[in-house]
Amino acid sequence: MQHTGQVPVAEGRLWQAEDGQLGVFLANYVDREIPFSYRIEPGAFGLQASRFRLSEVTPDGEVPISEVSGSILRTENLGPRKLKVIQIAPVAN
Repeated sequence: MQHTGQVPVAEGRLWQAEDGQLGVFLANYVDREIPFSYRIEPGAFGLQASRFRLSEVTPDGEVPISEVSGSILRTENLGPRKLKVIQIAPVAN
């Protein structure tokens, strides 16, 4: 018996480490590049800083992306069948 259904082509999850840093885990399940937009309010997760450092976690180490203040609103381009992990950490004043 066959069934028809719908599944997302990409999805993301937010994770918080014991030290308070946030991680955004993104997955693309299809064979084409997919843009994935997200918005995060770090203060809603207890991160009380004026600036945040974003970096991509790769097998070769962390790759700096940017520093932002306030809300984080980004769009990541996810390559075909790729995973991406973005770390969000408060910047010391």
